Amino acid sequence: MLAFLLLVCEPGTEKELVKDLQHYEEITEMFVLYGEYDVVGKVEAPDLDRLNELIFEVRQHRNIRMTRTLIVMEG
Repeated sequence: MLAFLLLVCEPGTEKELVKDLQHYEEITEMFVLYGEYDVVGKVEAPDLDRLNELIFEVRQHRNIRMTRTLIVMEG
């Protein structure tokens, strides 16, 4: 299951956030952005249950203000 996590974080914590989230094997790529979202992560989860767990864990990070998840339908 492929998804993209769009993250809004506390100002100035983007690089720290990327470093902290790199230990998740399901997050295969991360990029710091300009615009409405601060960071995007590419997620390759084995199933919806694991994706839900991962999102819950990521949302607990102290610097995360908001998340949005885009689940890829096909591609």
